[in-house]
Amino acid sequence: MSPKYKYILTSLLVCLFSVSGIAQIGGGTPPPPPPGPPPPPGLPLDAGIAILAAAGLYYGIRKVRSK
Repeated sequence: MSPKYKYILTSLLVCLFSVSGIAQIGGGTPPPPPPGPPPPPGLPLDAGIAILAAAGLYYGIRKVRSK
């Protein structure tokens, strides 16, 4: 191998390794934080509220009529 090829090969290897070394330095923006826990499930507001309101209305009317 002639000295010219050794010089070219050495130069090429030095350039390749230096570029890959610079790429490993890091920097830039840090990764975003992980998402928080999900919110707790809400209470279902379906027939339970309507039944409770009807029972309260019935109880109130009964109390008023009994006096």
